[in-house]
Amino acid sequence: MVGGSGKTGLKDFSHFILTEIPLYFVNDEKVLCETARYIPSEWASDPLRLLEQLFSGPSYYDSVTGLHELFIGTETLNETLLSLVSKDNQLSLDFNMGFWLRGELTDEQNAVYAIVNTLTSLSWCRRVVMTVNGGTPEGKLSYATPFMRSMDYRR
Repeated sequence: MVGGSGKTGLKDFSHFILTEIPLYFVNDEKVLCETARYIPSEWASDPLRLLEQLFSGPSYYDSVTGLHELFIGTETLNETLLSLVSKDNQLSLDFNMGFWLRGELTDEQNAVYAIVNTLTSLSWCRRVVMTVNGGTPEGKLSYATPFMRSMDYRR
């Protein structure tokens, strides 16, 4: 008996129920790879929680080992992500300028598609728009249109 009521709700144990989510990091060859991570089920449909997992880097508990984080040297997600807006089947992310200063095309491309592929794993999310300080970033990729999931990665 819990609290004298005689009832124990599923919510009491909800933090023990885990759901597998896909996250994307790079391997030694700087190729984007999918790994699976178990997180509390109540987090699995929250785009902000997925981004937190992505920005925290690879974990010992991930299904694929030997992967490397993509967001080295960036500020924390809370300092980097200015806004996250969901409308229809699209997520719009606005980052600060410090996050967007990237070098090689593969680094920028891998960072963008790690975010896009992670977020489009949500059943309702089909597209991701990225802006910097509310405007279109000047990167090596085209940010004028929303990004859709890319399957150009190895498992």
